[in-house]
Amino acid sequence: MDKKSLIHEIKVIDGDIFRAICNRYKRMNVDITPMHAKILMTIYKSEGKVCQKDLEGPMSCNKSTLSSIISTMEKNNLLTRKACDTDSRINYLLLTDKGLEIADFLKEDRTYMEGILSEGISEQEYTTFVNVIEKIRKNLERI
Repeated sequence: MDKKSLIHEIKVIDGDIFRAICNRYKRMNVDITPMHAKILMTIYKSEGKVCQKDLEGPMSCNKSTLSSIISTMEKNNLLTRKACDTDSRINYLLLTDKGLEIADFLKEDRTYMEGILSEGISEQEYTTFVNVIEKIRKNLERI
């Protein structure tokens, strides 16, 4: 039996998860993308001290792409920008009431999604999976 490509399998499962999340949001009339969800949750967890530059690394996109996404989110009333009192070049990103409502939903929904994804997976299998992922991350540091 041929060994499957690790990179291919990771890309496939990533794409499958992305599509499943997009379809779930559509069915539930939650009008956001997975990237919007990731940004909302990062701001939600930070308690209001996130600026655009802080998101560039974790969101794995460049400054202009992130700026465009944030502008779209602002137009959709999910977040606002608030100038820093001490440095006018810095804008903090704050959730609107609508953004906060969606973030609360996403937090609860994540628990549901984790339950579905882990269904039928034993504790031992889960531990093995996490260990393999950690090894892959460590190996990526060498690239």
